[in-house]
Amino acid sequence: MPFFEYTAYDKKNNRKIKGEIDSTSAATVRDDLGAKGLFVIEVKEKVAKKQFKFKLPTFKSVPWKELAGFFKSLSLSVKAGVSLSQVFETLVDQAVHPYFKTVLADVHLGITKGRALSECFEAYPKIFPHQFIALVQGGEQSGKLAETLEEYSKYVEERRKMMGEIIGKLAYPAIIVLVAVAALLILTLHIFPTFMKALNIPISKLPFVTQLVYGFSTTVLEHWPTILVLVIVGGGGSQYFFFGTSQGRKIVHYLQINFPVVKELFKKMNIATFSRTMALQSKAGVASVASLELTKKSMPNLYYVEMVDDILETIKRGGSYLEAMKKKPHLVTPLVTLLISVGEQTGTFDEVLDTIATYYNDEVRATVSALTSMIEPLMIVLMGCFVAVIVSAMFLPLFDLVTLVH
Repeated sequence: MPFFEYTAYDKKNNRKIKGEIDSTSAATVRDDLGAKGLFVIEVKEKVAKKQFKFKLPTFKSVPWKELAGFFKSLSLSVKAGVSLSQVFETLVDQAVHPYFKTVLADVHLGITKGRALSECFEAYPKIFPHQFIALVQGGEQSGKLAETLEEYSKYVEERRKMMGEIIGKLAYPAIIVLVAVAALLILTLHIFPTFMKALNIPISKLPFVTQLVYGFSTTVLEHWPTILVLVIVGGGGSQYFFFGTSQGRKIVHYLQINFPVVKELFKKMNIATFSRTMALQSKAGVASVASLELTKKSMPNLYYVEMVDDILETIKRGGSYLEAMKKKPHLVTPLVTLLISVGEQTGTFDEVLDTIATYYNDEVRATVSALTSMIEPLMIVLMGCFVAVIVSAMFLPLFDLVTLVH
């Protein structure tokens, strides 16, 4: 019988607990823990350590666009009063991705056997986010499944549109950079060496700028295999360190919230994520402590994860959100602390969180627009400077030749 690791919230004693249990499936573990009065946050099978074996990569990720369409279709169908069995029968037929079709077929089978929808989703944690599974579970327990799915569908659509807008605004500067790099490489590695051969002047007698460009061009042409290897190894190593290790991620996340040009953007993005996630959990009827546990997993920045941890500990001690947030003035703006205070005092916490999320999502869009407006002329100026250096390197020797002739 397999072992499962679980994380749950003990409502009676107001604490989070972790443990292991042997059972036939993750769904059975959920049932057993639920019967004991525990709110299950996460269940996963404990995998025994194995020796390394080479395996071909498997492509089981589902395109985000199809997943967003699934959330929308599920929300509309449940809201219309269609039974879950009929809903998933239709969703299986309209699924495009082969693996996702298999997943939905398995979920449909689980529903026909009487399992809860959240339990069926729990079997595929790499497809369905923990946040979504917890919201579905909360919606089932509170009898607000249709409303919960509708709210989550709106949240996904909002994020999809915002990311689309951001990518669209960054596309033009990215194209400028690519064109600039391509043009500079052609000028430096093809046109300039050809020009130098035709000029036939000793290097020592050339102007300093020409010698500089000639040295760069010659070095790249003669040692390009070594340079290519160094770039690949250096790039791969840097990516692993900064995104694959805890120390590297901490450096990146520190720069995100402290580097002058981008810090406001990343702060607004994290505040919006925190507010919207908490609002969704609260509306679905998820308990405050369990909601914070799930929100912590959704935060993209480690420093905001630590902030949520502080809020969690404060709430467990009987404190308030405001009390914990005031300790992190570099992460939370005065406006957020003011609105949170009002929400806690008036009992409109959900509405306040939604307001904060909407406001800061709009602020993210505005900040991205401002940044791209700054980047575009900067890229053009830099490209012009590089081209000016190369053109100077080519024409200065010609001016010297004209001077010598006269």
